Amino acid sequence: MNTSKKTLLTFVVINVALAVVCSSAFAFSGANDVKMTHNAIMNSIRASFYANRNTGSNPKFGAKANKHIRRCYVRLYQGNYDSGRRWSKEAQSKSDDEFYTAYTSRVNNPFNTAYTNYDWRYFD
Repeated sequence: MNTSKKTLLTFVVINVALAVVCSSAFAFSGANDVKMTHNAIMNSIRASFYANRNTGSNPKFGAKANKHIRRCYVRLYQGNYDSGRRWSKEAQSKSDDEFYTAYTSRVNNPFNTAYTNYDWRYFD
């Protein structure tokens, strides 16, 4: 292999490795997150958390300050449709490092407005 091909290959491998490391490091860095999606085809809501991460003194998405989240739920309404509360699995301890998610979605009905709701449950 000539020098230019080796240099190009090295450059590509390093950039791919950096992209993987950076995307996994910054994809979800907080204690909790909520993502709502609405488009012509689908409506969805997802709430996620890590039990081992404290919400901090200035929490996001309506969480209580300086708490550890134990469980969360999401809910989607549109017209006569109500998903009901869709709960995440429950974390067993404040040191649990698993990523927990509650999610629901529905095909969009353009004739009705979609509404979402979510909330958090905490360790004592």
